[in-house]
Amino acid sequence: MNFSYHEKKGLERFVHLQDVNLSSNNIERMESLDKLVNLRSLDLSCNKIRVINGLLNLFKLEKLNLSHNKIINIQNLKQVLSIC
Repeated sequence: MNFSYHEKKGLERFVHLQDVNLSSNNIERMESLDKLVNLRSLDLSCNKIRVINGLLNLFKLEKLNLSHNKIINIQNLKQVLSIC
């Protein structure tokens, strides 16, 4: 499912979502994603994300695209990869 940045607010209500595309939305922070526990695919490419967070509860996540962001530290990503 594709969302615009403004639609991202309240996204946590859709706990049954499996595929979410939030690419190219000028997103700076990863918020409310930890509630989407059924996510299998998450595309956050081409945004302005600097810190990776909010992914630890996404045990079903198989595909994550964070390319073309401004990530300064991948430590939190290592934690996510360790639970997959």
